[in-house]
Amino acid sequence: MVYVIDSHGNPLMPTQRLGKVHRWLKQGQAIVVASSKQELLSAEIHLRTDVSTKLTERRMYRRNRRNRLRYREPYSFAKLIDSKTKALFCESIGNSLGNVVDLSALAELAHAHGLPLIVDNTVPTPYLCRP
Repeated sequence: MVYVIDSHGNPLMPTQRLGKVHRWLKQGQAIVVASSKQELLSAEIHLRTDVSTKLTERRMYRRNRRNRLRYREPYSFAKLIDSKTKALFCESIGNSLGNVVDLSALAELAHAHGLPLIVDNTVPTPYLCRP
């Protein structure tokens, strides 16, 4: 189950239309909360109708290779962004390795290129890290 929350923290009702949710997500006015990374990636990919790629950290848990993810080191993201790149994706703290990425640097890079930064915050929880 994927839940969508508007920018004020109010959950959207299940009866609300997908078009509105899609528009909000594209404009950065909503937060998506999912019970697993697989659900989040599935929802993100299905909401996008264009052919796109996402740059993601090389050490990230790799159960979803088929979804046009390119695994690279975060420091190399800047030179790899091209016209087909639609998002940067990382884990705040790595699921299996415990590696920590520089979220502020990735956010700055994503915003400089007009791209969303998708952060999997499963390990630290919002109490410890609020990306």
